[in-house]
Amino acid sequence: MRDTDDLMEALRAEPLFMRPRERPDERLRCVIEVDDLDAEVRRDQPLCFRNGERGFALRYVEDRWIETADLPTEEVPICTSAG
Repeated sequence: MRDTDDLMEALRAEPLFMRPRERPDERLRCVIEVDDLDAEVRRDQPLCFRNGERGFALRYVEDRWIETADLPTEEVPICTSAG
């Protein structure tokens, strides 16, 4: 099993937090960094944040999808302010 498979398995085990009466999208997109040099390339790995010296390195990613119907769900109470 690849490390990315372990990560996806762990993500599928986590509950999807939802507000009452909220409906999630049918699936969630996960952008996973991989070692495969044939994967999609993105130049978005920050190297430096100094003004005028910003730099970014390459990283390789794959899009993975999780079907929300397969996820455990947990309801999050609506926050209200007392006052």
